[in-house]
Amino acid sequence: MYFHYAWGQPMFKSNKKGFSIIEVLCSICILSITIAVNTSMIINSLRIKNHNDNLQKYSYFTEALKNNLVYNLEFENLKSLENKKLYIYENDFKIDILKENRLSEIMKSTPPNTKAYIELIANEEEENYIISIKLYYPEEKINIRTAWQGKKEDLPL
Repeated sequence: MYFHYAWGQPMFKSNKKGFSIIEVLCSICILSITIAVNTSMIINSLRIKNHNDNLQKYSYFTEALKNNLVYNLEFENLKSLENKKLYIYENDFKIDILKENRLSEIMKSTPPNTKAYIELIANEEEENYIISIKLYYPEEKINIRTAWQGKKEDLPL
């Protein structure tokens, strides 16, 4: 059976049923592109979730550090921290250390090479002591808390 195009070329009609190789290859390409896009979206969402979980964990530690400084730091210890930058490394972000009141063991005077760390700065400004706690996280600098601000005689003992 012959069919003719407008310019007179014959076109054969095939009686075969099923898919041609071109159709199968096109469907495989579309499927692989869809899988690649979905996989990259899943990987990115897992990265963001991990980033947010770490940030939340570090924020909890920073809050516990603030409370430890406010309620457990004596005036003599505060004076020794004045005008110094102290660092807490990422591997020391453990609440147990704060619960056992071993803060002096984890404070270092040299900046770390880790991806996340906390910087403590204690300053006296006009009759107030201000302890600034800054959390450094990859590509972010977050000033989460100013731990304590008040007059010298109002310091918790």
